[in-house]
Amino acid sequence: MKTNFRKLLVKILHYPTAGILFSIGVLLLGLIFKNFYFLVIDAFAGSLNSHTVVEEVFLIFLQIEIVAAIKIYFAANFHFPLRFLLYVSITDLIRHLIIRRDEPVTAIFFAGAIAIIIGALSLWEFKNAKLSNGEHDGNPEL
Repeated sequence: MKTNFRKLLVKILHYPTAGILFSIGVLLLGLIFKNFYFLVIDAFAGSLNSHTVVEEVFLIFLQIEIVAAIKIYFAANFHFPLRFLLYVSITDLIRHLIIRRDEPVTAIFFAGAIAIIIGALSLWEFKNAKLSNGEHDGNPEL
C-alpha cells in the first residue's frame, strides 16, 4: 500500500514540475531570440562596444545551456545530468568575471570558483570514464 501511494505521489508531483520546466524552456527560447535580435540591431546601429557584445553573447550562451539542460532532462527520462549544471555554473561565472572586470579581488574569487568547478567536472568525467571502461575493480566507491 505504501509503495502505491509513493508512486502516485511521485506521479502527481512530476506533472507540475515537468510543466514548469517546459514553460521555463519556452520562456528562455523567447528571451534568446529577443536578446539575439536586439544584439544584431544594436550592432548594425553601431551603439555597442566590444565589452557589451561579449557580455550579451555569454548571456545568450547561458540561456542556451539552460534550455539544453531542460531538453536533456526530458530526453534522459526526467533526470538532470550533473555535468550540465556544472557547465551552466562555469558559463555564469565567466559572464560575471567579464561584467565585473574592474574589481580585481572579485575577479580572483570568480577565477578560483571556475577552477574549482572545472576540477570537479574533470574528476566527475574521469570517474565516469573509469566506470564505463570497467576499471573500477568492483569498488562501489568509485
